[in-house]
Formats: sequence, C-alpha cells, structure tokens
Amino acid sequence: MTISFPDTRWSLIARVGDGREHAAVLLELYGDSIARYLRLKLSTRVPPADLDDVIQDVAVQLLERPELLSKSVMPAAASTYRFRHWLMATALMLARNPLRARRHDRALAQLPHDAAATEVRRDDDMERAWAASVLDASWRDLRAWALDGTLDPAALAVLDATLVRGVSLRAYAATLPTDGPSLATCQRLQARARAALVQAIAARLRHAGELSADDDAAVACDRLIEALR
Repeated sequence: MTISFPDTRWSLIARVGDGREHAAVLLELYGDSIARYLRLKLSTRVPPADLDDVIQDVAVQLLERPELLSKSVMPAAASTYRFRHWLMATALMLARNPLRARRHDRALAQLPHDAAATEVRRDDDMERAWAASVLDASWRDLRAWALDGTLDPAALAVLDATLVRGVSLRAYAATLPTDGPSLATCQRLQARARAALVQAIAARLRHAGELSADDDAAVACDRLIEALR
C-alpha cells in the first residue's frame, strides 16, 4: 500500500510561484492540520466565509516566507514539542494580520502577540487538529483500498459502523440479511479493517517523522483516536 497525498488547496497555492518546493511539501503534509487548528481556535468568533479567507491568507503568508517553515528558526526549547506544534503556533500568529484587516477584534484579543513565536504553548486543540487530519487522510486510504480490492469493502463497512458511528458489533451484525456475514465473520472483518487502518496511520506518521520503526503502530493508532474523544 502506498501513500498518496490529495491535491488540496495548499498544493494548488504552492504552484503559483517558483522556488517554494520546501514550503509546498511541508504545507501538503501539515496544511490540513493547520487549517483545522485555526478553525478550532477561531470558529466561534469569525464568520465561516471570513475564516476561509483568513486560513487561505495564512497559507499564502507561509509560502511567501518559507523561512518560517524551517526548523532552524525554532527556539532552543524546541525539544519540548514537535515541529507541527511550532507550525500551528506560527500560523495562529500569522492570522493576526488578516483578522485585523477584517476587523475581527474579538478573535484578535485571544491570539498571542509575539510575532516571533519565541514560545510555543501546546494545547489540546493542536493534538485534536493533527489527529483529525491524520485519521481523515488514513480513512481516505481505506476507502481507496476498498475500491481497488486491497481491502474487502465489507470490512470497511464494519469498521465504519463500529468505529465511526459507534454501533456495537453485535447490533451491526443483527442488521445484516440472514444470508449476510455472521457475527464471527464480522469480528474477523473488523479486525482486518482495523489492521489496515493502523497500517495507514502508521505510514502517515512515519512520513511525518512521528513514528520510528521501533514504535508500536497499534499504540500510536489508539493514542491518535483517543485525542479526538
């Protein structure tokens, strides 16, 4: 199974100019989680249409200032957090300019004032945004594998019911036709789909440098899902 990142608005913006390959790669990897983080922080104070523009403006700022996407500018205390925490904190501060231009004073009041981002304060929203982004991308992998035959579509259906919709395995099996999969078969399908999800999540975490070859992928998967609860 291979990783194929979607052609998002972040990669489309990156094609506007030349010499931004480094920024483009990082925004393709972290852009969705940055956008989710900004939404978590600002959605209660900024109208949806304006918020979309603010997020887009932050993306452009990051592309126009690729030095902000370099680990070399991170503070000496960077060992206490991950690179994505730095990026999210930086993006939140870069949101000040478009928010000020749109006169969203209530949103501005809650943002940090230090544009140099000398201090990164990790918060639960950072973890939720990253977890949701990785899980959503991994789920897209599963859907693609179900379409190309790599994963049994019935296995994906079981996992969707039990993991996403919160239906018990027994209740799900009871909804199936009499000639459909038995409860025991559903258990096997669920285990197969969960193993595929773990594989997809692990691949994306390794791509981001957040999971080493020695780390337990199943534990990392459980922690990621737990961050969303």
